Amino acid sequence: MSYASNTPRRTYRFRPFRWALGLAIGLVLPGCLKSEDTDLQKRIKDDDDQIQKYFKDLSVGVDKDNLGLYFSVLEANPDGQLAQANDILSIYYVVSPLNGPVFDSLTVRDGPPLKLKLLANALVPVGLDRGLSRMREGEKYRFFIPSALAYGKYQYSAAFPEYTNLVVDAEVVRIETEAEQQAVETRAIRQHLAAHQLDDVDSLDAGLFYQRIREGQGSLPQAGQQVRLNYVGKYLNGTVFDENTAGSFGFVIGGKKVIAGFEEGVMRMRKGEKGRIFIPSHLAYGATLQVIPQRIREDLIRQEQIENEDRIPPFSVLVFEVELLDIS
Repeated sequence: MSYASNTPRRTYRFRPFRWALGLAIGLVLPGCLKSEDTDLQKRIKDDDDQIQKYFKDLSVGVDKDNLGLYFSVLEANPDGQLAQANDILSIYYVVSPLNGPVFDSLTVRDGPPLKLKLLANALVPVGLDRGLSRMREGEKYRFFIPSALAYGKYQYSAAFPEYTNLVVDAEVVRIETEAEQQAVETRAIRQHLAAHQLDDVDSLDAGLFYQRIREGQGSLPQAGQQVRLNYVGKYLNGTVFDENTAGSFGFVIGGKKVIAGFEEGVMRMRKGEKGRIFIPSHLAYGATLQVIPQRIREDLIRQEQIENEDRIPPFSVLVFEVELLDIS
């Protein structure tokens, strides 16, 4: 696919999630599962039996919600802001299989926390998404997530077989609004421009920036006109994630077939012009799918369990180097 394109989002953005969602619904509304789905009901019971045995063996005290998610509070912060749906959370985590060693972790020693949009179908495992909604900024929880609310039949290795029940220690270090996230990305773009001594850059609306590299000629493209161009898409760190330099990519201005920031930038260009468009995530792909543990993300992409724009990390600022070849 072209990552300049505005690809419609799927109803389910992670394939095994459809299975997990079916199980979750079955826990609340058992009548909605057909008789041939009794194996799913059995999987739910098996998961729960394994987790309860773990608690019994270790004398662990926990609470359980109505979907089968177990949790305990490691560090409380009653004065902290409570996470709400569509808030943007920054978190650290440690993930282990039930009764197994640490499989993956991200702590303050490793670098910045991961960001995700809460309760927006933008995080797997779905059980963790649900669990984080209980937390306040500055708190640490331990979640015991049955495979029905995790990755189901997916397997990564002998340490992460199918139907793995997960133990996730999660710390919410920051809660932000979408407006605050936009301000973070604007600062990041400005810092990038300063670090690379790019002072010939126009600041456009809504946090968009445009640098003209080579002047073009003629009129600016108008609504309804077809443009043809070459481009290379990069992250702020310079990593290329997409490119089309064969002169074969085009779209109609105003047709909503490309991401908003890309179209807005191209509308500032003339035929023959080259430039760079710096696009904040709210004008690109925004809250794409976050994966915890991160260790399995590339494998899920390789297996095409994660597709389309969700391969772009959440809240990514994109930089497109564009050459406008033709306007017609």
